[in-house]
Amino acid sequence: MRRSICLFLVILLLTACTNSYSFSGQSDNWKMEYQVTTPGNGVESKISILYTGSDEHPEHIYYSIEGMNSKREGDATYPEKGIEWTSMECYDCMPIPKDGEIEVTIEWDGKKEVLMLTSQDD
Repeated sequence: MRRSICLFLVILLLTACTNSYSFSGQSDNWKMEYQVTTPGNGVESKISILYTGSDEHPEHIYYSIEGMNSKREGDATYPEKGIEWTSMECYDCMPIPKDGEIEVTIEWDGKKEVLMLTSQDD
């Protein structure tokens, strides 16, 4: 009984320390979701990029994600189902605020679009 109570309290404390919120945005050819989770003093992000255009999906894209004091950019092979990844960004750093905006630039096949991701949480 005592172990059960201790386990319950530990789980309760761990969930109380985790905060999660999300951003999303859409352009003519792209849809993106960006979820931020702050477990303890770290920042974890889950990113999803989906091609919604009418042409065949591109094989490669270049992306740039900018918000507050952080920037992530790179090239990626684009699979038909879309891109999705989760990463631990840093410890003891400042996450993007819930009311912040994230600017995403995607380039492919000589085209370029900019998406503004806004908070989806109240």
